[in-house]
Amino acid sequence: MNRREREVRSLATELLDDLGLSTPPIVPEWIAGEAELSVEERSLSPGVFGALWKKGNRFGIFVSDSCPTVGHQRFSVAHELGHYHIDGHVEAMFLGEVEVVESSGGLFRKRHDRYEREADWFASELLVPANPFVSRIRSEQAGIELVRGLAREFETSLSMTAIRYAELTDRAAASILSRDGQIEWVALSTRIREHDWSWGLQKRDMIPPRTATWSVVRARTGFRRTPSASDIGLVCEWFEGAPPALELEEDAITLGRFGRVLTSLDIPGLPDPEELATQSDDEEDADWRNTLRGYRMD
Repeated sequence: MNRREREVRSLATELLDDLGLSTPPIVPEWIAGEAELSVEERSLSPGVFGALWKKGNRFGIFVSDSCPTVGHQRFSVAHELGHYHIDGHVEAMFLGEVEVVESSGGLFRKRHDRYEREADWFASELLVPANPFVSRIRSEQAGIELVRGLAREFETSLSMTAIRYAELTDRAAASILSRDGQIEWVALSTRIREHDWSWGLQKRDMIPPRTATWSVVRARTGFRRTPSASDIGLVCEWFEGAPPALELEEDAITLGRFGRVLTSLDIPGLPDPEELATQSDDEEDADWRNTLRGYRMD
């Protein structure tokens, strides 16, 4: 996490503290009301789910009437609260006579990527505060079922909850969003990011074949419907350069009508990098000795 992200997330935490909010679910519409911001549903541009408006000294939030889920709607409100509260956003967004600024994943991100990214950080910290979330994931349980339970408790979308889980868990875990077999988002836990081979999985990579996720993807494009799948696989199938015999637990689930698949990876037996390096050296030494066993050394 870079310095700017820490600042933005701290701002969301301070807002929750000021309002005395610590128990999920966090209701962003109530927070908007405390700041005297109205929240209204209305039709927005295709692919846009939230907007911030300004008229004189008054501000408000528009939420698209086509938001697919309650979790999506709540994130859209929290995102616009980020624009309102983060220093410099309002000044950058409302230039000239502009009164309404839509937040989208298309043109707006290309022109103001920094502001959208910061509003996303703010929204995720506001809806899923680190402290209460971490206290609920300190267990041996992992995978999609854990994420489902957390999403119900925090009233957030499965995808956002899964990404937050990967960010905050002390397990070796990854949350992956894909569409039509291509990876759109990867969130890796600290324990995975410690390893150099973790960078072998990137956005726009294709889902590896022979995985549970691939079976769900194939089912979506065919006549058979497989809403979920689980399997035991190899880490090296997902991460090029990873140890060849290391196993992982994989859960994959379709996200309704969005055309996306959410994947949860858990590597329960992942050693730390130094331990893996030692194991690798021992294996190489054993291989070297084995090559000499067919020869007499007088």
